[in-house]
Amino acid sequence: MRYPHPFLLLLGLATGCASTATSAPDAAFDITADTTQDTVTEAGSKRYVFPACDPTATTQRVSFVHVNDLHASYTPLSDGISPVARIVGFLQQSRAENPYTVFTDGGDDYEKGSVAELLSQGQATREIVRAMQFDVRVIGNHDYGWSEDEVLADSQDPVAHVLSSNIHYIGNDLDRFGAVEFTVMQIGCVKVGFFGLTSQPWDSTDNLAPGDYYPDFPSNYDYVAVATDIVAKHRKEVDLLIAVDHIGLEADQLLVQAVPGIDAILSGHSHSFTLMPLADPAMPPVVQSGAFCQHVIRLDVDIDLKTRKIKHFDYETADLSQGSVTPVNDAMNASVLAIVRKHAPEWDKPLATLAGAVGQADAAQLAARAERAVLAVDAALVDVYTTWTLWLPGELTQQKLAEMFKVEREPPGSPGFNAAYTAKITGGELQKLQHLNPENWAFVGPATIDPQHVYTLGLQKRTALNPAQMPDGVTVTEPMAAMEMWEVLDKYARARSQACQYLDVDDKLPTCP
Repeated sequence: MRYPHPFLLLLGLATGCASTATSAPDAAFDITADTTQDTVTEAGSKRYVFPACDPTATTQRVSFVHVNDLHASYTPLSDGISPVARIVGFLQQSRAENPYTVFTDGGDDYEKGSVAELLSQGQATREIVRAMQFDVRVIGNHDYGWSEDEVLADSQDPVAHVLSSNIHYIGNDLDRFGAVEFTVMQIGCVKVGFFGLTSQPWDSTDNLAPGDYYPDFPSNYDYVAVATDIVAKHRKEVDLLIAVDHIGLEADQLLVQAVPGIDAILSGHSHSFTLMPLADPAMPPVVQSGAFCQHVIRLDVDIDLKTRKIKHFDYETADLSQGSVTPVNDAMNASVLAIVRKHAPEWDKPLATLAGAVGQADAAQLAARAERAVLAVDAALVDVYTTWTLWLPGELTQQKLAEMFKVEREPPGSPGFNAAYTAKITGGELQKLQHLNPENWAFVGPATIDPQHVYTLGLQKRTALNPAQMPDGVTVTEPMAAMEMWEVLDKYARARSQACQYLDVDDKLPTCP
């Protein structure tokens, strides 16, 4: 799902719709009474050990360091620092100040980020998420993108309590799904319960779609009903009840109003960055860290240990951009670099050279030329809206090439909605594409077109599979998936460099003889 406009950073626009699926029985719940055991779970992985309860304390602060919608944005920046190394550095700093700090993730760890994820089919992201060693995290909608198998593997986190309160697994191998509806952690003197909700899928037009992600994962998008059931069953078991969820800021604000008993929501999905918790003073706070590893947030909750009531909230945000003063965890940074290099050895290798700056419309035009060359089609059409970034003159690495057409598999388990497809089109229909507004559509084709001839057109998935998305009522037939658009650019870039040409113009590179 895209949020391309800056004003959406402060708005939550994702809401849920009702489903007839029912929640899983109580037997599926994982009630963990205590996490203070120093449990070695995987090579180099341990659950964080919270200090024991101080029997002399009258108040205890529980801090929540929270991120959401990281979207595989872990490749190191030009200063050599990965944003996730700053996230873990911020966590360490928080735990030095308050050892009762819980590390939470609001979902969407996958898609739209690193070329290492694309080349490893999700494995690189899974490895980095595990290396971060969250305490609690929820599965987001983009975390379903690759396949059922990757969801199952992702759910088996050796450290984190993985939440999935409204989507369950009913497949043949139930032991492979490690996510739970509800879990409890003992944080010093305070018992904290967690649940997590996941939003519904998106379709090939990049719009909300009803139904389940996969047949083996029945869902219930009546968030209020699911949360009400959890509160009724478990509120009395805990001192704090926290939602770590992925349904969007607007839906979360409605949830805390409709379901008394939730103490705070650590949110995700709408890519909202809350400079301050969004809540009526009388309502529980709802917070979210934005998206793409740009910020991390910390919510502090002070508990009166006698009354078991919340006395006070504090809140802090931190910038993760290059040049940030946020501390860097060097071990995490080294792990990220090693994982990225393992799965994408050429991620930072220059594959092409630009003569000039390339904006969205220019990038779409370049991609259309690339489609025509790489797919060996007669003509090509690219939607300008599907481009993501600005390229400056100079060298382009494999990672930078991949960032122009970020992959979002919609529906899950299928090619990205902006993937390259081929289809058949009559010359008469093809002629209509010649006169489209270049601010919206990039088109390249033959100099002369025979209206009676049938041509092969390169285009993108959402226009290939959805007639209503085609401009000017143009129709195509026999659509077939080819490859992701970033792969088209990657192949084209390599061919241009091998031919000693700039990527964007036909001039010869000055470094060539």
